[in-house]
Amino acid sequence: MNEPTPLETIFFAALERSPDQRAAFLVEACAGDEELRQRIERMLAAQDDGGNFLETPPSVIAASVSSTIAESTQEKPGSQIGPYKLLQQIGEGGMGTVFMAEQTHPVQRKVALKVIKPGMDTFCTRSVLGGSLLDQKNTPRPNHCCCCWPVTMG
Repeated sequence: MNEPTPLETIFFAALERSPDQRAAFLVEACAGDEELRQRIERMLAAQDDGGNFLETPPSVIAASVSSTIAESTQEKPGSQIGPYKLLQQIGEGGMGTVFMAEQTHPVQRKVALKVIKPGMDTFCTRSVLGGSLLDQKNTPRPNHCCCCWPVTMG
């Protein structure tokens, strides 16, 4: 096992003291090394800001997240998303909701528009959905009624 660095030793020793005792302890323990003292003070502040999130039951967190997602999901038939007007919901799954929509610009046509749920739009999701739009435009696509491909992302 590696020996703790002076920074780690002082940091953990400071954690054992009450917040009002820490400043005097750091002045003495850092022995004039102002950069070390400031670094440990930032670490202590970050530690204090972390709170006790691990003590919160998962069910409480899940309820909070679920209500936030429900409140932020406002897409419904009649809504406008960019050049797309949502006409009707035609499906729903784990990643989002699919709507029949009417594209008004640059061409007018009916499309299936998948609205990704909040929290699902991540780097991994974008790579699963087909990478960048430039990659999609440069990749040959089959022209078949049972095949679909992303037209825009954002």
